[in-house]
Amino acid sequence: MKKFFMIIMLFAGTTAFLNAQTTVFDPATYSGALPAGMEIVDIGGTDYLQIILDGWGSSVPLDMPIAIPDAEHFTCEAKMALDASDTLTLDQINTFLKLADRDFGDIAVGGVASSADFVENTINFGSQGTIANFQFAGQVNGSGPAGIQWSATVGDTLWVGAVNVFPARVAAETTDTLLVENNIDALYIRDDSDYKVIAEVTWDLDSLYILFTVWDDTIYNDGGNPWTQDNIELYLDMDNSKEAAFDHVDDFQFRLMNDSSWLSINSGENAIGGVRLINTVNVDGVDTLGYSFDMAFAFDSIVVADTSTSFIPGVGVQIGFDILASDNDGAPSHRDQLSWNSVSGDLWNTPNYWGVLQLEEGGKVAIIPDTEAPTAPPDLVVVSVDVEAGEIEIDWEASEDNTRVGGYIVSINDAAVDTVTATRYTAEGLSAGSYTFAVVAVDIYGNESDPSTVDASITGTIEIAGNGREISVYPNPANDVLMIKTTESIEKIEILDISGKTVLTKARTKELNVSDLNRGVYFIKVQTESGTYTSRFLKN
Repeated sequence: MKKFFMIIMLFAGTTAFLNAQTTVFDPATYSGALPAGMEIVDIGGTDYLQIILDGWGSSVPLDMPIAIPDAEHFTCEAKMALDASDTLTLDQINTFLKLADRDFGDIAVGGVASSADFVENTINFGSQGTIANFQFAGQVNGSGPAGIQWSATVGDTLWVGAVNVFPARVAAETTDTLLVENNIDALYIRDDSDYKVIAEVTWDLDSLYILFTVWDDTIYNDGGNPWTQDNIELYLDMDNSKEAAFDHVDDFQFRLMNDSSWLSINSGENAIGGVRLINTVNVDGVDTLGYSFDMAFAFDSIVVADTSTSFIPGVGVQIGFDILASDNDGAPSHRDQLSWNSVSGDLWNTPNYWGVLQLEEGGKVAIIPDTEAPTAPPDLVVVSVDVEAGEIEIDWEASEDNTRVGGYIVSINDAAVDTVTATRYTAEGLSAGSYTFAVVAVDIYGNESDPSTVDASITGTIEIAGNGREISVYPNPANDVLMIKTTESIEKIEILDISGKTVLTKARTKELNVSDLNRGVYFIKVQTESGTYTSRFLKN
């Protein structure tokens, strides 16, 4: 027969703001004598206190009582297994955790949903005092049978981990509010009353703190893939190296979902320790739908690339940072997306789309705008000239940038004609004449490079004076083959360099292979039955 102890308890609601932790109980270092029914066990390389619950009588004294000024909440991992004779189900039993003074007076007490797997629980402080005891129980909740509701179970097994206490965070002197408002794909977001997200970021020598506030008229979670639900994605590039792809060392993508635990949606390389999270619903009063996330990242849990050391914070240190907020109202089912910095939905795998935050005095952060221009497009050349079609094709190598090149502005004779993302451009409908092409690289923040230029012409036509006959030489500029168009018989062709030296001679042909010539300006002499005629061409 399972026994129950009756008591009525009140549970504190959640609040916000985290700070550096103080560990008041740790099974790995606990030196006190354990009561009967308790032992320290190793589970997956971590020490936990295993307790055979004994109603309200299960507790351990701390190694040393401690008072923590302005303590706000504590966290503790826990899981529960029911006794074989238990007639209750796990969802009918809360895990009860309490920090108490020497006389077992309440300091921080709360009941949370029990879990068969380890879950980190957050309990708020109701008063201040010297913490001397840690008490735990399995408490039948309101869904249990009448007559035993809010009583404590006997015989169930509870495992608890370290207890970490957090004081209220001291606000920075001032900090920028990050507005998550770049429209990535926000087809159905009407206005701020439909969906709005802001973030406040502060820091100290222990942690990076982020308070997300979300206003949402419809909170949506149908249990499907987390990225299709209402969620916040946080991106951190701890060495601000802005790679074109994740380095899987110090680039992180974290996800936050209302009413979901940290480890349930952050797995693998993103399941880092040292993260504390409070999730509060109704951020702006009970009549306004929404929620908030108040989180802290312990810097010593984040490893820097190419080193074996943790991230070291300090004034002037910069980190890559971005936020992607997704809103799905379910009708229609569409993931509307807003970002803080990125202009592309590819930020999920491309750190060079992310913005930059700099750590400042007083726990502040500063937004660092990008002002560095890309390199000028290298190796700009004329690929081909089609005299008859009036087309000139140019080509260049990709520019480099500290973030990402967004495109290229193409100008002809100082007039912008197009913006392209490729590294090749064809100008059409050109009449005979000379043209100067300029190409300027533009990054995703609008910074423009110096121009690269190249000259080209639709020319190469020689009119023989007095008889109306002509010779056409094309393409000009030429890459591989130079063509000669004429109705006369060609006896000999000579190619001369700019100094007048003959570098190539051919007889009786209308095609000339110039691929072996160096780049530069050359003269072509065409000898026909009517005479010898000379023109200039450019070899690419």
